[in-house]
Amino acid sequence: MDLLGFFVFCMEIGEDKVAAPLIEYVCPLIASPFALIADVIPLIASPFALIADVIPLIASPFALIADVIPLIASPFALIADVIPLIASPSALIADVILLIATSSALITKTHHPPKNT
Repeated sequence: MDLLGFFVFCMEIGEDKVAAPLIEYVCPLIASPFALIADVIPLIASPFALIADVIPLIASPFALIADVIPLIASPFALIADVIPLIASPSALIADVILLIATSSALITKTHHPPKNT
């Protein structure tokens, strides 16, 4: 008799004094491999869970570095933004001096033309 035949036999007998103890003792034997699998699967899965827990710990220093690098770089970026602001008044002054010198030279040439000798 195969397993399916046994279950049909047990169902035909019903709540008989023979069938109930048979089902009570046989069902756990049938179920035990599944219980064993249910016990083993977490053991198989746990290294992956461990890896999933460890990977962020490995990755976090890199995330920390990625967060810190802009903080280190930002003063230099700030300096790069400020230097043109410091330099631009000097450039403006240099442009104004050049304009004054050019207009002075232009005025000198027009009011005092060179003498032909």
